[in-house]
Amino acid sequence: MTVHHLPQPPSDDELYWYFGPQRRWVLVSSSLAFVFTAATMFAFALRTPALWAFLAILGLNVVALLLSSVNSLRQRRLTRQSHEVLVHAWQPAELPSVDLYLPTCGEPLPVLANAYRAVAAVDWPDALTVWVLDDGDRPEVAALAASYGYAYVVRPDRGHLKKAGNLNHALTLSSAEFIAILDADFAPRPDFLRHLVPYLADPAVGIVQSPSASTPTRRWGGSSAPPVRRRSGSSAGSSPRATPVTPPSAAAATPSTGGPRSTWRAASPGSTTARTCTPGSRCTSRGSAPSTSPSWSPRAPRPTRSPPSSTSSTGGRWATSTCWGRPY
Repeated sequence: MTVHHLPQPPSDDELYWYFGPQRRWVLVSSSLAFVFTAATMFAFALRTPALWAFLAILGLNVVALLLSSVNSLRQRRLTRQSHEVLVHAWQPAELPSVDLYLPTCGEPLPVLANAYRAVAAVDWPDALTVWVLDDGDRPEVAALAASYGYAYVVRPDRGHLKKAGNLNHALTLSSAEFIAILDADFAPRPDFLRHLVPYLADPAVGIVQSPSASTPTRRWGGSSAPPVRRRSGSSAGSSPRATPVTPPSAAAATPSTGGPRSTWRAASPGSTTARTCTPGSRCTSRGSAPSTSPSWSPRAPRPTRSPPSSTSSTGGRWATSTCWGRPY
């Protein structure tokens, strides 16, 4: 595959794009257009009993529109000023440990090299471990990971549950306080963890998600993460180092491929089997098998979206991206 564009970390301007106008009028306009379409379909379906099945389809669309409108029309609870105050006020005596996951499965090597180069510049001294999770089991990816001193992991049951299974297996190997997850085609800002992790100081927050910055000219689809978003999620976050892989919700983590996502709380000691994998080495775990039916704790804290500070983020408590999707 020819790579036409390699994403670069978001600029200082792109970092705060999210705090621009919400443009809710766009959703209002599209909703009004749907009302006329729905009225026409309703009248059409009533013409004969053979068409009544369309009423069920119409009903589902109406419900989907209402749910989307409730979520999208709410005013942001986060402002640029409140974000900056939080980030500058967060001054821990010691940085919490973060395991940064880089799942991959067949992406072009230049795309991976670009992402790994950006990750190498992440500012989190002495407390960051990068894990390359390769479901493609490619020697060239192993060599690239070793050149940066990243831990390289190939799970024994490659392909099982796709990316979700890959990430779930990684949870049995790492033991940092936070987990961050980036897609293979992302380029984070060096300070992205410093923008996201402070939100996890609030014990009620389980996921911090960063949106991505991208342009229509990007042929590969790579992105960089822009401003922070903070909204109440529609479902759970993760409990301290549980082994979650089921998508919490669209508001917390996008169940698809691509994009930066969040920072989540790490699991509590004893909830998973940890195994040491020396950075720069190949670690093919044959230990405890990944869970085939992972779930989120019903007592987990609510998810939160924070400003865009990288292309994607997941930090020990969990910062992630498309992690919880089904297939790639």
